[in-house]
Amino acid sequence: MKFLEVKILKAVGVLSATFCLSQGFAWGPVGHKTTALIAEAYLTPQTRAAVEDLLDGQRLVDAVNWADSLRGQAEYSHTLPYHYQNMPNIEGDVLRKNQNAYKKGIEGLDPNGNYNPGVVEAILAAQKNLQNPNVTRDEKQSSLKFLIHFIGDLHQPLHTGRAENRGGNSIALKWRSKDTNLHRVWDSDIIMERLAPNMTQGGPDISVVYGRELMTKFEAAAIPKERLENVSGWYNESMALQDTAYDDKYLKDQDSYYGKASPTIDARVFLAGRRMADTLNKLFEKQQIDAPNVQMVKILERTLGALEDLVSFRSAPK
Repeated sequence: MKFLEVKILKAVGVLSATFCLSQGFAWGPVGHKTTALIAEAYLTPQTRAAVEDLLDGQRLVDAVNWADSLRGQAEYSHTLPYHYQNMPNIEGDVLRKNQNAYKKGIEGLDPNGNYNPGVVEAILAAQKNLQNPNVTRDEKQSSLKFLIHFIGDLHQPLHTGRAENRGGNSIALKWRSKDTNLHRVWDSDIIMERLAPNMTQGGPDISVVYGRELMTKFEAAAIPKERLENVSGWYNESMALQDTAYDDKYLKDQDSYYGKASPTIDARVFLAGRRMADTLNKLFEKQQIDAPNVQMVKILERTLGALEDLVSFRSAPK
């Protein structure tokens, strides 16, 4: 058995025996659980123990969908924009494709204007909370739960850019003759089509199957250090995939569109898990935070003020 397959099997533990297909297969829970399972395979023992202690005995896979469970709760409504990034001051595709799109967008903001923080700011704020000895345990716990979910969200290309169509939610279409929208095609339709051969009644959790496949598929991939650690770079990667996501082949040639989008989704899910682990290892082993993220926090705070004032993970009074 290959080394990384051993790691993913250890990470999933008894999940394959206790979860079955009846739990449902939306990309949200499946994709996020898969990123968490992959991340668990790369955690150091010290980080794993610290994470499970902060989560009161839960694992990443148990907590990763908590942020989505808050939808509809008025006291957490202020966190809804943290799931995506609609960058202002982006004019056409020139800046969309710029490798420094996020940095340029932030630097172009009016300090006196209104700005709703998104997933990049939320990730950086959660990291800052977890490093701050003055933040309460409860807030650190919620920061961790939001962090692991938002890392997954940032890797979904339709969670970035294009506020004009709400990340594809406003683009209604038929996918394989079924009514849907472009965002849902990326959130669920493509990934469920890709995993359909693995769906057997009473079989293992599809996230376990998917995670094992991705670990095997990408085990030889050497991810450069700078690609593991740069949060604004992850945003720029998702923005660079806009052409793939918005290619009108989703109407004209769905087989061709699927053939390009499905492996893209696979790579993004794997990278989200790998980067989640790298982020947590650094935070919980008190390693130096990577220079690109330190720089982005400085740019943000110079333009918009302290992150802790901009982003809140606390529940609002009812």
